[in-house]
Amino acid sequence: MRWGLLLLAVGLPAQTGCLLSRNVAHNLANEAAQQWDERKLSRQLRADARNAWEGYCSQAGGFFTDEFAHGFRDGYADLLEFGGDGCPPAVPPLRYRRRDYLTPDGHAASAIFTTGSRPARTWPPPVVAGPT
Repeated sequence: MRWGLLLLAVGLPAQTGCLLSRNVAHNLANEAAQQWDERKLSRQLRADARNAWEGYCSQAGGFFTDEFAHGFRDGYADLLEFGGDGCPPAVPPLRYRRRDYLTPDGHAASAIFTTGSRPARTWPPPVVAGPT
C-alpha cells in the first residue's frame, strides 16, 4: 500500500508532461514583462502629472501647499491611468492615514490633499478639435 501511494505521488506529477514546464516558463516571463510595462506606464503618468502641475501653477499663480500639490499630481495620474468620474478619492492615500496625520492638523492636510485632486480632474481644459 505504501509503495502504491509513493508511486502515485511521484508518478502523477510526471504525467503532466512538458506542458506544465512550458506554462510555468510562459507565466514567469509574462508576469515579469507585465510588471515592467506597468512600472514604465506609472513613471510616464507621474511625469505627465508633474508637467500638468507646472502648467497649473504657471496659469493659476499663487502659493500651493505640498498637500495640494500631492493631491493634484495623484489625481491627475489617477485620472490618466484609470479614467474616472472626476470625484476625489473616497479614502486619502496611506500617508495621510498614518499616526502622524491623526491630529487636527493631519485632518486638515488630508482635506487639502482632497481639494488638490479636484482641479486635476479637469486640467487641462478640454481642447475642442475642429473638422480636419
